[in-house]
Amino acid sequence: MWAWWVRKWYTEGTPEKIRKPEFGLWSGSRNDLDKLDIRVDEDGAVRAIMSVLRTQIESDIPIYDRRYDVI
Repeated sequence: MWAWWVRKWYTEGTPEKIRKPEFGLWSGSRNDLDKLDIRVDEDGAVRAIMSVLRTQIESDIPIYDRRYDVI
C-alpha cells in the first residue's frame, strides 16, 4: 500500500505528502515513523544490480545490460 501511495504522490508532483501521509479518506495519526526517500531510474537500477552480481560471480564472467529491442 505504501509504495502505491508514494508513486501516486510522486507522479502528481506532490512528494511532500510523504511527510504527512493522507490516504484518501483515512489519515494516519502518527507521523513519528522514520522515512527514506530513494529515487532510482532504470539505468541506476541496472547499475546497482550489476554491482551486486559482480560480487556474486567470478570477475572474468561478463555481465551485460541487455535491453529489449523495440520492433
